[in-house]
This record gives sequence, structure tokens and C-alpha cells, in this order.
Amino acid sequence: MSEVIETADIDLIERALNDSYTRMRIDARGELRGMRLATAMLGSVRLDKLDFRMSLHADVAPRPTMFIVQLTAGHARYVSADRLLRDGLRRDG
Repeated sequence: MSEVIETADIDLIERALNDSYTRMRIDARGELRGMRLATAMLGSVRLDKLDFRMSLHADVAPRPTMFIVQLTAGHARYVSADRLLRDGLRRDG
């Protein structure tokens, strides 16, 4: 079974991400808006393909789940209390 959510409405994007992952607040930047989330189940594993067509900042609650991410364009930065992960490199401090 697969499901697709596609929208340019920031409130709907935030709600879809909250329902799918964890509590978060989205701060979209710039005029371009949009997200597409396609979900499929492979046995007990859920596979998501998430495409953003916007720049954003997200404050995200911790989640005890493994995420495997492939960034195909743009850049991402993950900051937690004990480490910074930037461009695929772990940096302590």
C-alpha cells in the first residue's frame, strides 16, 4: 500500500510531518513552497520519499527512530545537544 501527500500549504506540510515523524515546527523561507511525501510499506519497514521544493528551518523533537537519508540537492544541517552533523561529517563539540 502506498500513500502520497503533495501540498504547498505550510500548515498542511507541518501537520503531515508531525503525523509521519515527530513534533516539529516549520519556518519556510523564500517565496517557493511545496512538499511531496510518498510512503510505502515493505513488510514492517516504512519507506518514505520526501521532496521539499522550498527552503526551510525546522525545530524537531527527538525521535528514537533510525533515518537513512540521501540528500540529492541543497544542503542539510543537524544540530543536537552533543554533536553537529554537517555535510555527512560528524563533528564533536
